[in-house]
Amino acid sequence: SVIEGSTVKLRVKSNRPLSTGTLQMRDRKTNVLLDEVKTSTLVDDKTIEFEWLAKKSAKLNLKVFDVSYTACERQLELNQKVTSDHAPEVVLDSPAPFVLATPKMQLKLGGDVMDDFGVSEVSIVRSLKGFRDRGEKVVSNLKRIEYQFKEGVDLGQLGVVPGQILEFYLEARDYNPSLLGV
Repeated sequence: SVIEGSTVKLRVKSNRPLSTGTLQMRDRKTNVLLDEVKTSTLVDDKTIEFEWLAKKSAKLNLKVFDVSYTACERQLELNQKVTSDHAPEVVLDSPAPFVLATPKMQLKLGGDVMDDFGVSEVSIVRSLKGFRDRGEKVVSNLKRIEYQFKEGVDLGQLGVVPGQILEFYLEARDYNPSLLGV
């Protein structure tokens, strides 16, 4: 079982010296060939390795050849289950969606971040209407499925003046290898 877009490595060891191997990927339902036959690389005299990018769930058929190019008696069959990764869920639950605040107020920010495989980074983004958004990393190199965010923002220290419209939101990244998990 692997996340879509992951690089997969398969090592095969034998009790006899090996020369090469081939790997076919077929659709698990229709048995249609999904990918060209992949050839192995020799790691040492009794070990070969295959490497590929996991795109779809598949039935893998592996054939190994010894140094005299005699094929193994039976093909090795494996199943590759590819699961899609969902973007992290981010909920900023504090403050309320619209708040009237004074320029000297301490504003409490809080929220939750959840991901199916693990959150890698969380940032708080601050925006003043008419200006560019400014993001600040809250935490990075995180390896948890859930993260709870709590922070206070001193509006006086930011130099807020009456009438300005401020916007705050959380942004999260996960460990999706294809970089779709933002």
